[in-house]
Amino acid sequence: MFRFLLLFSLFSSFIYSQNTIGVLSNLPSSFDGYTLFNSNGDTNTYLIDNCGYKMHTWHSEYRPNLSVYLLENGNLLRSTKRSGNKGFEILDWQSNVVWSYIASPSLDIHHDIEMLPNGNVIFLGRELIPAADVLSQGGPNSDRQVDIMIEIDTSTSQIVWEWSAWEHLIQDVDSLLPNYGVISNNPQRMDVNKLGTYGNPNGSDWLHANSIDYNADLDQIIISFAKTGEFWIIDHSTTITESQGSTGGLSNMGGDILYRWGNAKNYQRGTLSDVILEFQHDPHWIPNGYVDAGKVMIFNNGKARGYSSVDLISLPLDSVSGYNYIIDSIAPYSPSAPEWSYSDSANFYSGFISGAQRLENGNTLVCSGEEGHIFEVEHLTDSIVWSYIIPLDHSALPQSQGDLNIISECFRATRYSFDYDAFDNITLVQDERIELNSFPDESFDTLIVNNSILWNDMNLTISGDYLFQLPSSNGCDSTANLNLTILNNTSIIDNNSNDNYVIKVVDLFGRTVRDNFKQPLYYIYKDGTVEKRFIIK
Repeated sequence: MFRFLLLFSLFSSFIYSQNTIGVLSNLPSSFDGYTLFNSNGDTNTYLIDNCGYKMHTWHSEYRPNLSVYLLENGNLLRSTKRSGNKGFEILDWQSNVVWSYIASPSLDIHHDIEMLPNGNVIFLGRELIPAADVLSQGGPNSDRQVDIMIEIDTSTSQIVWEWSAWEHLIQDVDSLLPNYGVISNNPQRMDVNKLGTYGNPNGSDWLHANSIDYNADLDQIIISFAKTGEFWIIDHSTTITESQGSTGGLSNMGGDILYRWGNAKNYQRGTLSDVILEFQHDPHWIPNGYVDAGKVMIFNNGKARGYSSVDLISLPLDSVSGYNYIIDSIAPYSPSAPEWSYSDSANFYSGFISGAQRLENGNTLVCSGEEGHIFEVEHLTDSIVWSYIIPLDHSALPQSQGDLNIISECFRATRYSFDYDAFDNITLVQDERIELNSFPDESFDTLIVNNSILWNDMNLTISGDYLFQLPSSNGCDSTANLNLTILNNTSIIDNNSNDNYVIKVVDLFGRTVRDNFKQPLYYIYKDGTVEKRFIIK
């Protein structure tokens, strides 16, 4: 027999020490649902529950070109890396390819894709601008890779809309060359001579777009540029011709920048101290009906400061036009700082990739991509209520529970609610966990002994079936079952011994109860010792 407090202290410490990969914690305030992710080097896409069990797996011939999304019809939209070419595919629930698109080698598809409500797909690409053409636009004598957005009609695989950053430049070097003007007076355009702040500043990949997000209410797109430390908002309501100019569309600004945020130095309305975003990823509008709906959430990688954060801002949308954004004639776009930010400088840093998602209960799911760590932050308290280490190595091979220092890079993770449309008419069956040698959630043992036996701190003296709930620090409890036969049956301890007798019987929550069957009870004796019993008759 053990002292009451000592029993629980030793037991919970033992369970916690086992969790090194997979689910590390799953508290009741976590948003219960299914989490989708695809490690960067893996051809499999996983959907897991909050206890880390596989609910579904899609298999592809190709590694992802970073992003994957579960569509409302149950299909999976994946970007793909193929030999020599890049593209994307749509897989059905059985992993059959129902549609695919392969880009030409000259079009470098990268990072992110977005499915629009009409079934079209928008994706990011890069095109090379030779040094001579860069010079002719008042830029430096070096090649430039320019980011573009292309919209494809999935029924015809034809381009129906496109936009290029190269068509929205400003320069103050040569008045005889195109797009000459005062940089600070033209925040709607990008300085062609502005060097990237992060990565190789002189490299041809000067902007480095890494994500897109579409807002159907505004018909606008957020595009994130990591190397310049800012995101832009672009009007999608334009025609292809209008997107190349500065008029047209609901904003009547054509394809120019409607709004930009994160680094006011880029348009000469700020200094180094005004830089907020550092190689950021995944800026996106929070959906309608969620806490902070309409605001923009950003994964700020913190490349220079050495720690990451998830930031939240409100956009200065002009209520009169409904499509444009308010900016002062001198000051940069507001706000001057995030209104909410989550960070943990000692434990949370991803120098690249990554993302965040506001959940239906107000919590925030964070994918610290470089670390292969997905975790959930509780609304208002900022405490971690769910934590998962992707149990794969760099070669996408499953690792064993108990292994340490496992890192599997992941571009982004998404949590879907149980009532998400994709799961309609689908029977989800809980499969095994991804990691090897995971601890079972239920065990069954049959024992035949001569006398009593100590089992899970219970001194069993009567034959019968016993069940014990094994509480786990990760919130995913397991159950131990025992069929016990005692050949030399003896009665249980005499509660009425003159020397030592029971003074109280309590349940798992410390509540005083009478003797009862089929639940664990604690018998507290006069001398202070405690006996745990589970009796079935």
